[in-house]
Amino acid sequence: MSCPARLGAFAAVSLVLLRLATGWHFFQEGTNKLNDPTWSSAGFLLQAKGPLADFYHSKVPQAHDWGTLLAVPREAGYIDQERLEEHRQWQEAYAKEIEAAREAGEPVPFKVSQYKPYAQWADRIFADWQETLEQFFELPEIHDAEMEQASEALADARQQLVNYLDAVEPEISEFQHEMFRIEQMEKQRVTGGPAYQDERIRAKEVEAAQMAQPWLAEVEAIEEEYHDRLRAIYRAGQEAREAERSAAQQAAAAEAGVVDQTAEPEAQTAASADEAVNAEASENVPTEVADEPATDGEGLPPGPEEPVAESDSAEREVPQVLDEIADADGDPSPAAVADADSTEPAEQSPEEAEVEAEAEAEAAADAATAEEVSEDAEAAAEEDRLTVQDVLTDTKQADLALVDKVVTWSHVIIGALLVVGLFTPIAALGGAIFLAMVISTQPPWVAGTQDTYYQFVEMFGLLVLAATCAGRWAGLDYFFACLFGKCRRS
Repeated sequence: MSCPARLGAFAAVSLVLLRLATGWHFFQEGTNKLNDPTWSSAGFLLQAKGPLADFYHSKVPQAHDWGTLLAVPREAGYIDQERLEEHRQWQEAYAKEIEAAREAGEPVPFKVSQYKPYAQWADRIFADWQETLEQFFELPEIHDAEMEQASEALADARQQLVNYLDAVEPEISEFQHEMFRIEQMEKQRVTGGPAYQDERIRAKEVEAAQMAQPWLAEVEAIEEEYHDRLRAIYRAGQEAREAERSAAQQAAAAEAGVVDQTAEPEAQTAASADEAVNAEASENVPTEVADEPATDGEGLPPGPEEPVAESDSAEREVPQVLDEIADADGDPSPAAVADADSTEPAEQSPEEAEVEAEAEAEAAADAATAEEVSEDAEAAAEEDRLTVQDVLTDTKQADLALVDKVVTWSHVIIGALLVVGLFTPIAALGGAIFLAMVISTQPPWVAGTQDTYYQFVEMFGLLVLAATCAGRWAGLDYFFACLFGKCRRS
């Protein structure tokens, strides 16, 4: 941004003082908001008037429309006998409804006497809480037990709210009477009259708004406790569901492991039996054959003239001995063992190999499907957690918190930059835009708005700082200008 070629010392000093004054003002306002945990822009936004009033009002949580249902102008006075009789009849009718509901085993209807100063506001709170409960019931995997616990939480919150509102009923009546007085003052105000009338009305409005803050805070605390109970109920149910899924997976894995372990010992047992038979046969056959002498059938050893008979007799005796051993031990004969051994190393046929491959592929597919189901269950549980958070989160409250942070830190940053003279044109332009938004909440051409002369003056001063090189005198912008080769001597 270009700046004038020459400025006198007085002009330079004036710009520096203007920059320091506006910067310190912004910085001080920002730090005050930052150090005050109770500060909120809700009151400022709710007082907005003019064409942008609806936009500013939409950024503020209305605490169940308390501004239209609780802040009602109502003159406090003597209650006549007729109204007292109507209230008594209403109480009798409500008592009959409660008794009938208990006899029928139905939920007890919850009502507030319409003769209470907070009746309409309480009805709206109950309706909003009931809507939250219905949304809670629509969450995935909600069981009947959780629904019953949530309904009990709503009943407790309702009773707690009614007890509190009954305790502060006199203060609410006084508050509504104060609103009635403000309304009368507005009617009696003369257009173009003395300025003290407007100041007095604004002071009364601020005082009345401060009276309602403790009630709003207490109702918010009761509501937050109600939401905390719903969160705890859902969390406990979710943990129980996850435990059930985990137990089912462990049971399935254990069952599969038992089948594998049962098949393996059987195969090992068969192999051990075969090895025992072979070992016993190999140990016993030579001993029996060697110890038993060959005979010629008459019990005498064969002569030299009969060598062939000895060989034939030995060949006939060996199978007989092995058969006797097998009969004595109850084991299969060596011939059967040999036949079994000869069939073991046989290769599988192509059909058998194909069937086995298909079985392995099917088992792998089942394992992959089980893993996908587990991942889907975990993803669904995460989605449920996000859903319950969405149900129990007030979006307007989050918007207001964001507005408060933006306003606070913009004051601090703009003020600090102006004080040290860093990025002065950008900081000054940001401050001017903020003040323009403040003026838009109270347009001077709308009747009944607050004065914004001070904001106008400061906004124009910031525009002057943005249009000049105010940060290059006694500011850090001088060094940035020199860094980029734009340093000039005045």
